[in-house]
Amino acid sequence: GANISNLHTDFMIGSPDVDVTAETYSGEKVELIKKGFFVI
Repeated sequence: GANISNLHTDFMIGSPDVDVTAETYSGEKVELIKKGFFVI
């Protein structure tokens, strides 16, 4: 689904195939989503 406002747009993501990893300014890798589930 999507949530649209005048300031931003939100999208819902998730499935067993989705992995999301962020990288900090210092280069550290942080898993946010693993196999469709938030792990933070």
